[in-house]
Amino acid sequence: GSYRSFLDFLPSGKRQKISVKVEFEQLAGNMKPKAEKMIMQAAPAVAYFLRETGFGSAGATVIINVERAEEILTDKLRALMERPYTKGRDFFDVWFLTKTLGVRPDPDGLSQKLSLYAVPFKEKNPAAFYAGLDKLNSKDRKTLASEIHQDLLRFVDARTLEVLARDDYRELLDAVQRVFRLSLRPKGGKGP
Repeated sequence: GSYRSFLDFLPSGKRQKISVKVEFEQLAGNMKPKAEKMIMQAAPAVAYFLRETGFGSAGATVIINVERAEEILTDKLRALMERPYTKGRDFFDVWFLTKTLGVRPDPDGLSQKLSLYAVPFKEKNPAAFYAGLDKLNSKDRKTLASEIHQDLLRFVDARTLEVLARDDYRELLDAVQRVFRLSLRPKGGKGP
């Protein structure tokens, strides 16, 4: 099974609440995603959040177990393959992870991710679809770009969105295609 919840926080002196969606999914058997320990306050985004909101307590150190970036990338690939709809944030996240953080997919990572959770994987969109995004006809590419745009409108500022939207979100589509092609490639071999 899985569990989904929203946490809402309204920092004192601020007008806008911060909502965080938290999702948990039961793992299969003794399987675990690759994780690492991290000092939460050492993460730049967390340090900024704590400083700006006054949310944290001074001097308290919190060690958290976080999924490795490569695991998050394969989570995104799994989500793209399993969702019955297009979620632009998945495209954005794959682009961000690969372009900004330099994350490269593990060739075995995707197949491992598909069997990691207790609820069986149900493919809606095959990996080959994403590996062949450059083969989409103009109409289908425009439709996909429109779906990505509609989702990202709520999460990405207008200036960033304007840059990303150039050429029908080519940068995001290319990033997703590249990662799927690398993920489908046999270890040490050449693939699609």
